[in-house]
Amino acid sequence: MIKGIVFLLIVCHLGGVGAYNLRSHDEVNKTGSGDAIPDPSCKKGVVSLDLKVCCAAGCGLCGNHKLCGDVGKYHEATGKLADQCCKDRILKNAPSCDKDHAPCVLSPSYKEKLAKYVIVRPNRHALDDCNKAVSISRSKNAVGVAKGDIFSTLVSGTTKYEAAKALAVKVKGLCDAKTRQSKDLIKTYSAEISSAEAEDKKKDPLSGMSNVDQWEDKLEGEKAEVVFYNMIIQNSNDVEKAATKGIRNVKTLKAEVHPHEVQDLSGFYVRLHALTDNSVVVFEDAELLWKQWKDAGKDYDCGAPPAVGNVKSQCDNGNTKFSRKCAITCSVGYDGKGTKNALRCNKQGKFGKQLYGEWQGMASCMGRNCGKPAKISKAKTVIQDIIFPHAAAYNCYEGFSTDRKPNGPKAFSVSCDATGGFAQNLKQCKAITCGKAPVVKYADVSAETFLYTQVATYECQDGHTVDETAGGLKSYQVSCQATGEFTSGVGCKPVRCGPSPVFVHTELLDPPKGDRFFGDKLDYKCESGYTLD
Repeated sequence: MIKGIVFLLIVCHLGGVGAYNLRSHDEVNKTGSGDAIPDPSCKKGVVSLDLKVCCAAGCGLCGNHKLCGDVGKYHEATGKLADQCCKDRILKNAPSCDKDHAPCVLSPSYKEKLAKYVIVRPNRHALDDCNKAVSISRSKNAVGVAKGDIFSTLVSGTTKYEAAKALAVKVKGLCDAKTRQSKDLIKTYSAEISSAEAEDKKKDPLSGMSNVDQWEDKLEGEKAEVVFYNMIIQNSNDVEKAATKGIRNVKTLKAEVHPHEVQDLSGFYVRLHALTDNSVVVFEDAELLWKQWKDAGKDYDCGAPPAVGNVKSQCDNGNTKFSRKCAITCSVGYDGKGTKNALRCNKQGKFGKQLYGEWQGMASCMGRNCGKPAKISKAKTVIQDIIFPHAAAYNCYEGFSTDRKPNGPKAFSVSCDATGGFAQNLKQCKAITCGKAPVVKYADVSAETFLYTQVATYECQDGHTVDETAGGLKSYQVSCQATGEFTSGVGCKPVRCGPSPVFVHTELLDPPKGDRFFGDKLDYKCESGYTLD
């Protein structure tokens, strides 16, 4: 069959002086040297699938690529020139193939002429099928070239995915071994700490650390190693997952492209380029993962740690191997409950990043706890623990001050000091004084000094009551207020005696004045001819 086709093509090409080029209506130039610049039928180039553009012969495939917009990146990725191989760039910039060679733009009539071309002969000849045979052959060849380009690209993507997966599996196995080693050391240090004797707890005068302290630091370091290598293991899982997905997508695209017989395969190129780019990204992640493993044994600086409050001194740098723990000395009075130092310089292996050192955890210097403040008579305060350097605030009850004066201080505080105890307090809340009760007419009262809420009792003098009646109350009270003033009293008044009495044969010397009161004096005289005796 193949020999037959070859023979037919040869016959079509050699059939007579008047034979026509199937790509053009022009006669074949048998004597020409082949160096003519115009190439209207793209003899020396590669035709695009839509028969619009003639790319340079070295392009292999004439179409569009996602990197065609960036000449530098396109050349870096393919080794070809975008202006010679990208269809849209040629359509925009290149001359017509009727005037120049590839890269160039084919005449719009080129595709139409190929479709309509018919050899006109008076009688049917065997060569009449040449047009169709050559067209089919060229079409199949173009599809084959396109498929070959797709398959070769997919093979490259598959190789990168498989290499990435292999690296991920290898790193995961190495990290698993490291994790098991650290876990064994954790058990060893834990056993030594739990069985430590008194001698192991004595601090070395030079280092300031005991054996137990050293074991605890090593235990903490191995725990940090487990956390770190688990990070790398998770990164390995992510790379392996991405690579496995990529391999699966490559197989799927291969299965879809293989039976495809249509002329236009451009629909597959979007997915092809996406897979190609993704395979590069996944492989780069795998290479960075491998670098993380190789760099895992190195030490890294963490720089300056976050500032800790209430410290006398604090480290200014840290290293993941030589100074993981930040040395901190708390200020006086700041070693109370809650004081801790969990600030550590640890290695970090976040996905897609190089290893680095980072401060983790926190440190705090907490003030000593003085407990709840003592109760002070006639004062109220909060019922809660007071922490150094705060103070317990006291407020006097109404009617009390620290100096007994109405406008004197009514609040004070007692400090919680660095020893964890309250400072000595000399202040008390005292009742406000109103002084001596004021002197009131017709009443007698004690000469003592009265304080807030105390009562002064006034006793009415003889012949006096609070309501002017002979049987009325003969005493009343006033109280000392928070303002330092006494309440007002009702006072004592002379007893009312009523109108002046009238006597027979007697004349009242004073004119009538209404009712008379205790203490009033009335003068009478006898009428003429009368005497008292």
